[in-house]
Amino acid sequence: MKNRYILFQRSGVFYTEDTTSGKQASLRTKDKADALRLLNAKNEATHQRSPKEYLADNGLDCKTNF
Repeated sequence: MKNRYILFQRSGVFYTEDTTSGKQASLRTKDKADALRLLNAKNEATHQRSPKEYLADNGLDCKTNF
């Protein structure tokens, strides 16, 4: 799966860029290890499925009582 966010550095500060919208945001760190940790967290959050997507894939209705 392609990562949504990429990492780049400008004037010693690390930034992310959203590959879908092109928006750039500062990670407010100059430490590469911290920047990579934050980048991975952002990308993992986009890969997680919502409960509605999980239920839809399994043929269940969101209103089903368990």
